[in-house]
Amino acid sequence: MDFLKAVRQSSQLLNTATQYYQEFKSQQSKEKPNEIEKISESRLKKMLKLDNLTNFSCHSESNSNGPCFYAIFIPGSQSVYKSTDEKLVRQLCAKLNPLGSVHGSNLENLMKIVWEEPDWSTLHYAVACGIIPYLTTMLQKDKELVFNHATCDGKLPLNIAAEKNQIAVLQLLLKEGAPLHQQDALGRTVVHWAAVSDVAILQELSCSPNFNAGLLVLDGDGLSPLSLAIRASNFETVKLLMGLSVPLGPLKSGPLLNAVVNLPYKESLGRILELITIVSPTVIEQVDGNGKTVMHKSLDKKVLSAILKNSAVHINIDKKDNQGNTPLHSAVERGDLDHVTSLLTFGANPNVFNGKDETPLMKAVQGAHFVIIKALLLFDANIELKNAKGEDVFNHSSVSKKRADIEKILKQASLPSSVPPAAENAFDEFAQKLAVEYQNSVSDKNVNVVNLLSLDGGGIRGLVLIQILLELERRAGKPILPYFHWMAGTSTGAILALALCQGKDTRHCRNLYFKLKEDVFTGSRPFDASKLEEILKLEYGAETTMEKIGGNKKIFVTTCRGNVNPPQAKVIRSYKSPKPSDDSDPSKTLAWYAARCSSAAPSYFNAVDGKWMDGGLVANNPSCDLLTDVQNYNIACRMKGLTSAVQVGCLLSLGTGRAPIVSIDKVDLELPSLSNVKDIFTKINSLVHMKNLLIEQIASADGVAVSRAQSWTHSLPAPFFRFSPFLSSVIELDETKDDVLIEMMWQTKVYMASEEASVQQLVSFLIR
Repeated sequence: MDFLKAVRQSSQLLNTATQYYQEFKSQQSKEKPNEIEKISESRLKKMLKLDNLTNFSCHSESNSNGPCFYAIFIPGSQSVYKSTDEKLVRQLCAKLNPLGSVHGSNLENLMKIVWEEPDWSTLHYAVACGIIPYLTTMLQKDKELVFNHATCDGKLPLNIAAEKNQIAVLQLLLKEGAPLHQQDALGRTVVHWAAVSDVAILQELSCSPNFNAGLLVLDGDGLSPLSLAIRASNFETVKLLMGLSVPLGPLKSGPLLNAVVNLPYKESLGRILELITIVSPTVIEQVDGNGKTVMHKSLDKKVLSAILKNSAVHINIDKKDNQGNTPLHSAVERGDLDHVTSLLTFGANPNVFNGKDETPLMKAVQGAHFVIIKALLLFDANIELKNAKGEDVFNHSSVSKKRADIEKILKQASLPSSVPPAAENAFDEFAQKLAVEYQNSVSDKNVNVVNLLSLDGGGIRGLVLIQILLELERRAGKPILPYFHWMAGTSTGAILALALCQGKDTRHCRNLYFKLKEDVFTGSRPFDASKLEEILKLEYGAETTMEKIGGNKKIFVTTCRGNVNPPQAKVIRSYKSPKPSDDSDPSKTLAWYAARCSSAAPSYFNAVDGKWMDGGLVANNPSCDLLTDVQNYNIACRMKGLTSAVQVGCLLSLGTGRAPIVSIDKVDLELPSLSNVKDIFTKINSLVHMKNLLIEQIASADGVAVSRAQSWTHSLPAPFFRFSPFLSSVIELDETKDDVLIEMMWQTKVYMASEEASVQQLVSFLIR
């Protein structure tokens, strides 16, 4: 049979299938999907057989509503479809009968496909279900007809075999000469369909001659097989294709990673992006006709983070499009806070001008995107920059209807022009004054002075600690960590303290926290601790011990042994304990393990080794523990006759924010009256409040914890500084919303301006 004859027959079959499809769909909309039903022998004998078919046959049965027609699978005495439309049932039986005898799951699979694809022909069902005998017969009759017989939506048999993972059918068709690179109505070859199917299908195709040429074919949407595999989040086929050295683009249709635009994040997609960006980080810099990279596009936040995770240090994250816009400009213009924070976290420069001579901050001001304005300012956007016309950000705000609100934010970002008076507390002021005077009097003497830094716990509120440090550095004009010699951290404070002691700067730590929250706080509590451990190992080094973490600084973190009653506090040091009774060896304790033990907050992460829990349960504010260790160190020096005892210069204690006070009508823990519903609810509220009260007191970092540390420090005498902002709302330890966290950091920034007198006193004391 020649090709034209095959085309004519295909056209006739297509018209017939289309007519059947319309009838079947019309009936389908009226009736409920049919399930396969076993028909008893006695009932089947009572039915009237309406044809001579031997596999799938039309039967009728009368009832009170008139005759009902059944498609009966004769070998199994099973009804696979029923309807009041005799013609429809006859057509279905005629279509299925040539397939022969199918049983069990094969029958179920066949009927599932029939219901999903009622317009398909017998040939298509045979391909999809792997019915080799029928296909062999059809191939013997007319190969070209089999190869070219498309469905109503243009799918070819070879492509259906790949899509439905029918490897035996695929092998048969290829052996008989099915064209490997024939494109269907969507412009897709079998290689495209295999890329979104099982990797075994693709592996089978890769053994075919001219397979590699199919890797470069683009479908009607401009997608290559690799692009489709990425869109399908099919990691195994992506890995196989990349192992075959498939070109990573750019494609004629644009950047390879345009395939991820509008895709939701999946773990498998994350693995794909990790693989691609490790092999070729610069694939991120491919541009479309407008000069835009995938970073300029609107992406799922986690997808963008996965793209940048391994590539950011190798690419120009500020690559401009044809209008001179960086990805950050584009994100600001869309009002996309998630993208803004992700780009800033991975190092985007907020001070680049675009083709219109605008910085991202200027665009944010024009759009009155308040939270984005704050985010840019927190990530070092320069408020004083001017364009070629001499315009600054205030010029751009002057035309906005929300000018007053915008300029309030801009002014809050500026350093105070004058130092506001400190809050009046004569007693504390006097004690602080005496301590400063004493320290100044001994500054020139041969005294080993150490400044202490204490970092509270608080989960993601560790960003408050970082923002406080950034504000202090901004006033000092340089990093302040070199001025501290002894550090302590609890939970999030432990994670931060260890990173700082390794020489990581505060901006690096800020970016670390924004990345950490996306990777760790996913799913339900308790979270998967392995993700946190992976980050900690990457940050500190998997083999780095506590002994190596601090260099010349002394540092410890707190944890709690929770498998005993009462729980026991435990300090993990970078140095040997001053007390002989503590035989812990810092050379054998891994830094990441110490951080993990300190941050195992109950209900958020499982205890480490079944016993070590969050240090916040015993010392959420480790200031007094820090003073205790210094005191014990000095006693040990004197016991041994050493001259290396130290004198405390000052103690800086940083908190993770104070939540607003919530009042409750009354606290009544008596048993409620069962006859009074209101009383029951009141008592329940009291119990909940008492539970929260106990938790707050156990993990308290303020109140008496601060007053004790302050009094102890002043008694040395040494100045004591405490910064912990009041927050307008309760921020949970596992908060991930960027708008909430940006607002928390902004409130910290504003708070530090209100504490300018204390800030200046601290800075002056440190760099005197």
